[in-house]
Amino acid sequence: MWRNARGVIKTIREVLRHPAYAIAAILIAAIVFWIYIWSPNFSFFNKIIFSSGYTDIEKISIIEASFGYFQTGFSTTAKILTILNALLIGISLALAAYYIKRRASVLSSAGLSGLGMIAGLLGVGCSSCGSVLLSSLMGLSGATELTHRLPFGGYTFDVAGTVLVLASIYFTAHIISKPIVCKT
Repeated sequence: MWRNARGVIKTIREVLRHPAYAIAAILIAAIVFWIYIWSPNFSFFNKIIFSSGYTDIEKISIIEASFGYFQTGFSTTAKILTILNALLIGISLALAAYYIKRRASVLSSAGLSGLGMIAGLLGVGCSSCGSVLLSSLMGLSGATELTHRLPFGGYTFDVAGTVLVLASIYFTAHIISKPIVCKT
């Protein structure tokens, strides 16, 4: 297990050394962080942004001020989980993009195109083993949406969501580190 974990960490570092994937991970993390902050007050911000009663400068000022809500409206546990989940989701999606790009180049060179390539990307982890990417993406999307819809602040499910995203990262990085075609 630890040998696999070291390989996974090495793969994550390798992928994030590419500036495009590192930037993508950071941007996705920032967007997820922004969504976490705005989601409790979405209707308020939606009314302000689409209101004609505020100038563009006032709207930007209100949006900037909304990040102060993170300091006052989140408990310490919620702050830690929010930052951790945002970072992990950014890394997970950057790894998925890397895998898709790598897999697409192989499928493209095999003569597949369009819809067939998309089905091939989501349907297989390697040519003989089966899908890892589809299951990891499903775990990611389900875990993050579920956390805000449950009672008791959702901390139990925030932790469960963190574990699911970590599993997604682990399995995606593990598949990236393997050859496209297994020896079996």
